[in-house]
Amino acid sequence: LGMSAENVAGQTAVDLIDLTVANNERRDGYQAYLDPYLGFKFLYPQTWYEPRYQDTLLYTTSQITDTQLQITIYPDLAEGVTAETLKQQTLQQFGAVDILFEDERNVAGRQALSVAYGYTNADGVPHSGLFLTFIDDKRNGFVVDLDGRATDEAATVEAFVTLADTWEFAEAGIGL
Repeated sequence: LGMSAENVAGQTAVDLIDLTVANNERRDGYQAYLDPYLGFKFLYPQTWYEPRYQDTLLYTTSQITDTQLQITIYPDLAEGVTAETLKQQTLQQFGAVDILFEDERNVAGRQALSVAYGYTNADGVPHSGLFLTFIDDKRNGFVVDLDGRATDEAATVEAFVTLADTWEFAEAGIGL
């Protein structure tokens, strides 16, 4: 990094300093998504398509397997709606799934509820998935659901943990 200055007499001064950038957050095989509307960001596998919006649903799928990520956004939640409310609503929408594990975790400094589930789809293929529910400071609710075949469970869990661990909120807007 350097700075050069010149006075009206034409004399110049230059000062340079070496900087080392330590990028400890780099994760091979992952790429970043930055939401242009709400400002959240996270890492997702490079072998997946770029996330796209359909109304308040942000989704992507793996290019290799049929694993899919769906992030449902509930804008402007009423007071009293909690991560638990979103969790119960999501389970009701899912219908008949087996709850495999429930836990709390920290996502971007917020309390989030995590649920692992399993089911067999209409074609008889066993699936497993995980979802998170949490609310940001602007009262937007998030349900982050990652679902795939049971045979791909290890990769699904790895992607889920990476997404949750790297989720951040940033300012959003034109020019940022």
